[in-house]
Amino acid sequence: MEARTRALTTSEQRFRAIVDTVLEVIVLLSPDGTVLDLNRSPMAWRAPNPESAVGQKIWDAPTLSLYPDNIMPLREFIRQAADGHPVRREIVLERRGHVVTTLDFSLTPVTNEKGEVEILVLEARDISELKLAQEQLRQSQKMEALGQLTGGIAHDFNNLLTVVVGGLDMVLRQGLDPKSQRYAKNALAAAERGARLTAQLLAFSRVQRLEVRPIHVASLIEEMRPLLRNVLGPGIAKRIELHDEQRRVMADPTQVEVALLNLAINARDAMPDGGELGISTRAVTVGEDNELSPGDYIELEIRDTGTGMPEEVVARAFDPFFTTKEAGKGTGLGLSMVYGMARQSGGTARIESRVGEGTRVRLYFRMADGEEDGVEQDESLVAAAKKPPAGHSILVIDDDELVRGMLCASLTESGFAVTEAGDGQQGLELFKTLRPEVVVIDFIMPGMTGAEVAQQIRAISPGQRIIFVSGYSETDAIRRVAPDAAILTKPFLPAVLDRAIQALLED
Repeated sequence: MEARTRALTTSEQRFRAIVDTVLEVIVLLSPDGTVLDLNRSPMAWRAPNPESAVGQKIWDAPTLSLYPDNIMPLREFIRQAADGHPVRREIVLERRGHVVTTLDFSLTPVTNEKGEVEILVLEARDISELKLAQEQLRQSQKMEALGQLTGGIAHDFNNLLTVVVGGLDMVLRQGLDPKSQRYAKNALAAAERGARLTAQLLAFSRVQRLEVRPIHVASLIEEMRPLLRNVLGPGIAKRIELHDEQRRVMADPTQVEVALLNLAINARDAMPDGGELGISTRAVTVGEDNELSPGDYIELEIRDTGTGMPEEVVARAFDPFFTTKEAGKGTGLGLSMVYGMARQSGGTARIESRVGEGTRVRLYFRMADGEEDGVEQDESLVAAAKKPPAGHSILVIDDDELVRGMLCASLTESGFAVTEAGDGQQGLELFKTLRPEVVVIDFIMPGMTGAEVAQQIRAISPGQRIIFVSGYSETDAIRRVAPDAAILTKPFLPAVLDRAIQALLED
């Protein structure tokens, strides 16, 4: 008998050890809600000394006193389970208006041989990390879908802009009266803004790769003044202090614009009652640093007088998918993209903030090598070019009839002998017959893609001069096919295409 008692005691101790170490809360209840027994597994959301709840109604237990909003739903769940109906829910525990955790909660009725409910088994498992992972996956899938959708739209939109820009440029060449010329120039400027907007959307959705090149940050900020004014609204004062030294830095101009826009929007949201946004640049020299190589940098600072952030939020501010905004009002990708852009550019991003004292974000960009006071080569839509010598043969392959027509018309007007093809197969056949000096190929085409056309052309003539035109940046894919090919991103002025052809012919 004594041996049997010891065996039972040992068995109970082992069972208790197992139950008290499982990663969830288990409670045995009577049908009226009285706590009969429970495990002692420590949980961050659970009150200390959980065994003190034994003999009490569960809604009077110490843990429930921490979450009074959950008492009434729990009473209803127990009533349902006592009637023989299992209950399973996701329950959010909140304390003082802040979410503490999310539980996978269940109540399972256990019946006797007569079918009467004798015990209710309550189980509660913390699924906060699982919910976070699910949300991150959902956000990632959403952004991937957005990127694919935006990429497709941008390709078509940039084709339209190419026709608009090219047509306006050709109109401007006709010697219009001053009034008509002003209208055409305004329309051309609007088309350029449309191209920048498309590039920003592509950068946000991660379709467009980082195109790092020497830029003047101060000039870029000056151009963004109207956009920042519209984003911030009248209630927020702007203080912009830019250094006079015209030193270029290595960065992607579109990504820098998107980063500034993100930071300005964050600052605006942190100042619902108004305040001041400051933007300043200065040259700094970095010595020993954990993230930056020694050298000269431009520091771009964006500061606000908003609500600020506590230390624990600052520590996670650059984490992907981390956001303090309400559901549906933020992806959690803005600051992580800012940080990623700065790091990919050879710099970094840092943030300082105190509750009630505002926030400062500093971006560091490495200064570009070369002349300090040289004028940056203008690659915008209004870039000019010398008129190339006439008579050179050009083959244009593009499936978009309007784009193809505009390119051919502008090249013909510039003095080239132009042949056109509406698809890759036709273009390949014409190439075999004509052997043009330069082939201009749209990268994205149905059927035979621009990459496939270029591959077959290079198989016939390894040194063939090729220019790719594209509605958005597929630089990596193009480089795999034709490493030395020129690349123009739509929209562009006819003069830019002329210049690219001239550069190939002179090479």
